[in-house]
Amino acid sequence: METDTDGDNITDTSPVCKSVAETAQGSESKKPYSCSFCEKDFTNSYALKCHRTIHTGEKLHFCSICNKGFAKSSALKTHEKTHTGEKPYSCSICNKAYAKSSGLAVHLRTHTGEKPYSCSRAHTGEKPYSCLICKKSFAASNDFTCHMRTHTGDTPFSCSKCNKTFVKSSHLSVHMRLHTGERPYSCSVCNKDYICSSDLTRHTKTHAVEKPYSCSVCQKAFTRSNNLKYHQRIHTGERPYSCSVCNKDFGQSFALHRHMRKHENDVEASDSAAQETNLAAVPSVIDCVL
Repeated sequence: METDTDGDNITDTSPVCKSVAETAQGSESKKPYSCSFCEKDFTNSYALKCHRTIHTGEKLHFCSICNKGFAKSSALKTHEKTHTGEKPYSCSICNKAYAKSSGLAVHLRTHTGEKPYSCSRAHTGEKPYSCLICKKSFAASNDFTCHMRTHTGDTPFSCSKCNKTFVKSSHLSVHMRLHTGERPYSCSVCNKDYICSSDLTRHTKTHAVEKPYSCSVCQKAFTRSNNLKYHQRIHTGERPYSCSVCNKDFGQSFALHRHMRKHENDVEASDSAAQETNLAAVPSVIDCVL
């Protein structure tokens, strides 16, 4: 405690009171740190620094495993769980676990039936989120965020098993089933199981009696328009897929991919032969000594 010479004023200089006093002064003062991009104000320099990353794209926090950078420490913590496999948020009803609390919150709606988002833009056609690079517009902010990754090359979702990365968390979830063997989608006709719903949908059409896509040349019918398209190339002779090495043409992309492996194998064999030749041309240690 300090007392002035007249004994009228008493000032407490203890650390606690000093901190309280500084906090009170800070709350009374304005926000002195201003963003030079958008003029938004902040109470401290660190908050301003974090905010500026929105404009500059600067990464302040980096993953110790894959060195991927993030603007916010919270984003880094979430990312690190893709390496550890940690899923601390568990559903109390079915025990399904999630890495993020937001993922659990969305999942719980499947049990409660809650639908907090009302339909609006789907009918109005409003797309307020526009890409500054290609001008493509989106109705939902998450679709816009995923789209921007096609320009930046950002793939924030990483497989903890093989380190393959993905643009969307849903893509990673499907990929992880390749490692776990999980096949949650089952055909009600033949009980065949599939990794993703789109594979099941495609499969169920093989059981359908109706084949609405018919070839105008031979009348052969198909359940999918793509299958008809591939079939018609038998009649037209169209071969739209061309090998960049030998210019050989193919009617289907998978045939081209299979063909390209032959070139890759040839290159590997050639490299191996060249390496053996080079080794043979190098004098042995014994020859050098002699």
